[in-house]
Amino acid sequence: MKLLGTRLLLLAGPVALSIVGLVLSALALFSGHEKGVMEDYAIVRLNVSSMGYDLISTRNDDVDASQDEDEGGFLDGVKDTLGDIKDSAVDKINDLVGDGVGEVATALGISEWYSIHVMSLCEGDFEPNGTVSSPSLNISKCTNSSPTDRVNLSRLLDKELSLGPVDVSLKDLGWPDEIQDALDKLNAALTALFIFYVLALAFSAFSLLGGLWATAKPEARRVNGVNLLLATLAMVCLAASSIAITVGVTIGVDEINDAGRDIGVNVSRGNKFLAVTWAATGVMLLASVFWLVRFCFQRRKFSRARAKARPTKKTHEMSEY
Repeated sequence: MKLLGTRLLLLAGPVALSIVGLVLSALALFSGHEKGVMEDYAIVRLNVSSMGYDLISTRNDDVDASQDEDEGGFLDGVKDTLGDIKDSAVDKINDLVGDGVGEVATALGISEWYSIHVMSLCEGDFEPNGTVSSPSLNISKCTNSSPTDRVNLSRLLDKELSLGPVDVSLKDLGWPDEIQDALDKLNAALTALFIFYVLALAFSAFSLLGGLWATAKPEARRVNGVNLLLATLAMVCLAASSIAITVGVTIGVDEINDAGRDIGVNVSRGNKFLAVTWAATGVMLLASVFWLVRFCFQRRKFSRARAKARPTKKTHEMSEY
């Protein structure tokens, strides 16, 4: 009876691991699914709070230098740099922005940051602004997306700019196509990530049920074998998703920062999200190792019992002669 209690207590370990793996997988999948839900666990966060500020402030400097020579020098310079922006729009940008770097996004009518989650895109503003270290996040809204219909950030920004107080587009601000190209690659990785997480959730749930089943039949070899398979499949799905998103985010962040440096756009990777997904992978790895050890132990025990029974049978047969 004491031995049985010890075995049941031992089996509580993989059950607990499956629960933790299930919870962590769910958190990674559903973070940002609704406004304010684990916003700190975004995959990447795009900071556009100072987008175009360097461009505008540079043109302001040119005005001071060439004002005496040519009254229209400032507007000509702006036109050369910003393309087809109307003169009144340029004046309005400068009136609204002034010297405040963190006020550019507000002046343009867009959010200061946009974060990408597995199933959604959220946006909001920094508190007090995006120039300080570790600012607070004020969330405006979250837009859900499906694996086959990801949110196009460039299109979203253009739409918000068109509704803002200034008649300006991303093209006018010098938004490079390389940013959306990098985001498209990340979106493709998110589609695969969604599938892997759904599978991982399913296998983790079945592994949990299998662990409970094993407590009812702790000596059953087939139960241990099934649990080993389920935990391993969950671990493989989580490992594949963790590797894919880590590589995708690392490459995407570098590409976006390189392309957006000249227009004041930068992106940071979600280290908290990566920590969660790798933690889930590690937890299910431990569960897999447990079931592997137990399966091997049970198989070895069964082999020994069968080998021990064979001589006994042979001796019984010889005694009949």
